[in-house]
Amino acid sequence: MIAGYNQYGQAEETLGVFSDLLVSGFDPDKATFLSVISACGKLGDLALGQSIHAYVLKMSICKDVAIGTALVDMYAKSGDAENARKVFSDLKTKDMKAWMRKIIGLAMHGHGEEALSTFKRMQEDAAASPDQITYIGVLCACSHVGLVEEGQRHFTEMRYVYRAHNRTLWLHG
Repeated sequence: MIAGYNQYGQAEETLGVFSDLLVSGFDPDKATFLSVISACGKLGDLALGQSIHAYVLKMSICKDVAIGTALVDMYAKSGDAENARKVFSDLKTKDMKAWMRKIIGLAMHGHGEEALSTFKRMQEDAAASPDQITYIGVLCACSHVGLVEEGQRHFTEMRYVYRAHNRTLWLHG
């Protein structure tokens, strides 16, 4: 129920069922936390998100890359760049989604220079390569800080990378 409500954008209902789950004495699992953290981000409910984060810490699942990425996204959407940075830096493993959520969150809240330096660090990380959504965050960051030429360079890079990728899929698919 919780995942279903969250998937269909009904964040308040997600949190209501989560509350019922807790009152009933059931312990939430990782999938439940992912939905609830996402709902907090959708609503921009920073106080509840921080409470959920504390609960996740207590259960020792905060270092999980999926939970950590959800927390980065929630903090970023709620405008708390500092906690988004902290959760991200605490992740032992950073997948492409974690990098992307940090970049987009920073870009959305006017931290364009930091978003671009994060993107550069992501490109240096052999385990992560940018997707189209990450490039949207990069272009947004360039726009926020007035880096038109750098934005054009990233746009050209994106087109080249994904044209080559799509051609490879076509040839081998």
